[in-house]
Amino acid sequence: MEEKYLKLTKAVYDSIEFLPEKEPLKNKIKETSLSVLGNLIFLSLSTYGNPVSFFSDNKESKEKKNQILVKTLSDISVLKNYLKIGKSQGWIDSFNFLILSKEYDIIRERLEKDLQKKEEKIEKKEIKEESFSDRQEKILDFLKEKEKAQVSNLKEVFPQVSKRTLRRDLDDLMKKEKIKREGEWNQVFYKIKTS
Repeated sequence: MEEKYLKLTKAVYDSIEFLPEKEPLKNKIKETSLSVLGNLIFLSLSTYGNPVSFFSDNKESKEKKNQILVKTLSDISVLKNYLKIGKSQGWIDSFNFLILSKEYDIIRERLEKDLQKKEEKIEKKEIKEESFSDRQEKILDFLKEKEKAQVSNLKEVFPQVSKRTLRRDLDDLMKKEKIKREGEWNQVFYKIKTS
């Protein structure tokens, strides 16, 4: 994939060969195409599991990858506009412009799909975090009705469920910030968390 990006960047450089040397647009096109190239290579390496710690899958590196993905999409739009200006001035051949534009559109579409997949994944994760088991739903209903309860009260409602399993459900509900625990030792009560 990196080789394709290098060839595309070389094609951009070849296409701006006839721009006047002092023309600022020439440097803008070079800078932006190099920025796109660097980001595409970074995204390509991080996608294919590079062992370098910077490419790890922790939350911080995922956010960094998303920022780079968004910046790359923006840079591609800017680059296409620069090339369009060069074409309108007669410095870039129309045929070359169309080919470059098409190639960058293909890359842009792929990046947009990747971004959309990541956003869908985040949404699914948020939905999953907010979903509760049937038993947890019943625990929440019980706590709403009774205002507070101990594990022993819940054991009466769920005689077939162990206290350990009920505590795991309660811990999960606390992690999801739906309930809170009050008291100590034998006087521990669970209540619905109010915002």
